[in-house]
Amino acid sequence: MKRLLRLVMSTAIIAIPFVTESTASAGGWAVSTLDEVPAPAPGETVTVGFTIRQHGVTPVNVDDVAVTVTGPSGAVEHFAARQEGDVGHYVADVVFGEAGVNTWVIHQGWFGDHDLGTIDTSNAA
Repeated sequence: MKRLLRLVMSTAIIAIPFVTESTASAGGWAVSTLDEVPAPAPGETVTVGFTIRQHGVTPVNVDDVAVTVTGPSGAVEHFAARQEGDVGHYVADVVFGEAGVNTWVIHQGWFGDHDLGTIDTSNAA
């Protein structure tokens, strides 16, 4: 019984660093913050600037960054973003093609999407 207990304890002690390491390396998430919220008119091209921050803190560059807009009709458009300026800062030329309430997200590469909620273009000047 003592041997079994020692075996279990030594296995647990050996396994702890592996569990901690794999958990830490698997914990990738990020948020995007807009430079400013645009007030677009339907069909108008607006430049949207934003910063991607890993764990909400550290600016980070990633591949495959874009802004996706879904119009009131359900039409989906993707606008590639380009890294510009400081680390983690991106710019995309975005067109909100339809009047009304649009939803939009920032695709942050392997971090996945950051939902920006809705933007209403029906009352834009």
